Amino acid sequence: MDTIKNTIASATQPKGQKIFRLRGTVQDYEWGKLGSTSLAADLAQEGVGPEFELEKDHPYAELWMSTHENGPASTFTTPSRQLSDMVKSEPEHYLGQTVLERFKGDKQVPFVFKILSAGKALPLQAHPDKKLGEELHRRDPAQFTDTNHKPEIAVAIGPPVSDAFGGPPDTAFLGFAGFRPLSDIRRTLDAVPELRAAIGDERAVRAFLDRPSQEGLRGVYYALLRRGKEGYEDMKGHVQALFKGTGASPPEEVDTLVRLAKRVDEQYPGDVGVFAVPFFMNLFRLKKGEAIYVGADEVHAWFEGDIIECMAASDNVINTAFVPPAQRDIDTFNDMLTYTSRPPSHWVLPTTPLERSVHGRTTKISPPLAEFEVLHSVLEPGKPDTIRAARGPSIGIVASGERVRFEVEHDMLELPRGGIVFVAPGCEVKVGYVGDGEGGAEVWWATTNDLE
Repeated sequence: MDTIKNTIASATQPKGQKIFRLRGTVQDYEWGKLGSTSLAADLAQEGVGPEFELEKDHPYAELWMSTHENGPASTFTTPSRQLSDMVKSEPEHYLGQTVLERFKGDKQVPFVFKILSAGKALPLQAHPDKKLGEELHRRDPAQFTDTNHKPEIAVAIGPPVSDAFGGPPDTAFLGFAGFRPLSDIRRTLDAVPELRAAIGDERAVRAFLDRPSQEGLRGVYYALLRRGKEGYEDMKGHVQALFKGTGASPPEEVDTLVRLAKRVDEQYPGDVGVFAVPFFMNLFRLKKGEAIYVGADEVHAWFEGDIIECMAASDNVINTAFVPPAQRDIDTFNDMLTYTSRPPSHWVLPTTPLERSVHGRTTKISPPLAEFEVLHSVLEPGKPDTIRAARGPSIGIVASGERVRFEVEHDMLELPRGGIVFVAPGCEVKVGYVGDGEGGAEVWWATTNDLE
């Protein structure tokens, strides 16, 4: 492991520290990528430190950088000193007065910043809005550990996926989000009788086919999910019928959907998600650097690839497929979903110049909320950037490159690939590549959005 240069005087961070190295937390959910193929695990070797032992056949799903209790970060030199404790002890210094006022004195970093590595489909899920988050926490605080909402963005940052399903060869991430346009869903329902049989409610299907509508979609989708939970074993027969029935020259659109369904079935045999995900939801094929935004109460299921994921400070989720039937809350899921149908273009977030970037080497991806935005610094040898002060805290991770130097006033920190840095609000930071190679480096950041 590389030796880290840190010219900050004390090895243990004194009160009021403006910049320091963080230690993240690894989550090893079973849908993660195996061993070093997981970018989350690869970066965790420096993002967590020497006690992280990478196992080649073990799934690694996420590297968290946050104050959330389910994956708390700590200072790198003193792992027992959690960032959340530092924030609570000096909230104005580590969060900034603007953040405290905006979030009504909530003493936590207002976002959860992650590297996520999906080796197979994540559960079909949605995250609650604030009102439902509070209700779920009251109902079951052990499962729903916070009261917050959880809108999120996903930014592709990994290598190309194994199969882009008709997309460009440089597709780096596959994910499903939101419902397809009603006309597209209607066309698919009309063309795939096995899908109608799996839904099992001919009245709901006929009502939607005759007059596609938001409420009609709700009726069809709820019937499918309910049948998938109550008739879990029967659903396997419908899946088998799907692959037998569509074998002879289906339309190109249906053929792609069926190929996606087969991939899902290989991962979760006979699961209702084989129908509920590819036939109803938008498929996103993101190239490196491209992003989508998923608001609260919106359906989604990530499929394959390595991404930056950033969200409001919450870990609340409702699952309805690709998990055991006992873990599926169909009624809450159905009640919370917006059931809005939009084309993929609706979900895409653009990359734009960061106004605070002095030399123009840092861009931003900004969702329509105050809790966070994601920044991307692309650094060439001898061409650093200076990022003017943010009103809230910033957390950055060196995603590529041999070594990056961060400077705040008289403090300097050099980090290798995978190193994580915390920058306090109100601090201008200079960031530059200082490695020996010619390739340069990339730093991905999460910080609060424009709070004016």
